[in-house]
Amino acid sequence: MNIIDRVVGWVSPQRAFNRLVWRDALRHYDAGDDSRLNANWRAINTSAEQTDRYSRDTVRARARDLERNSDVLGGVIGAFVRNAVGGGFTLQAETGDTDLNQQIEKLWAQWCKKRNCDVTGTQSLNQMLRMAVRRKKVDGGRPIPPSSAPAGMRRRRSWASPILIFSLLPASKLYAKEKAPGYYRVLF
Repeated sequence: MNIIDRVVGWVSPQRAFNRLVWRDALRHYDAGDDSRLNANWRAINTSAEQTDRYSRDTVRARARDLERNSDVLGGVIGAFVRNAVGGGFTLQAETGDTDLNQQIEKLWAQWCKKRNCDVTGTQSLNQMLRMAVRRKKVDGGRPIPPSSAPAGMRRRRSWASPILIFSLLPASKLYAKEKAPGYYRVLF
């Protein structure tokens, strides 16, 4: 309230209230205003896929470049990963049977190792989770689709059947450019 509103409120509270009601009615979103500041702003109300597809590769490349070359962005992303994943996920089974709980937790710890949960055998579950969170923040994500192990890998593992393992897909594999520019197709 300005000084005039206070004076009007002191003389006539009803008129002051009406002034405030009218003032609130006049308020609106600046983005919807057609004043000179927004005269050349033409917003198109389409899906995110339609608006993003033309510059997706450029934005992703710039984000990756900033990740590699900006200490500030690296620190922000590192802090996010530490807070989201931390030391990794652990399993605490509560079946009511202590021996079964210990066996489940032991199998979980064994499955989380590099040779068991990753198709390539190079990353543990915690490393894959850290990478998935980092990639999600930087360039739009790395989905982890489940896959089954090749027959040769099954023979090496005697403790689990069927085997569930994961493979990280880079974000660039999510959308592959086809013949028409700007047209993408989902690979999985």
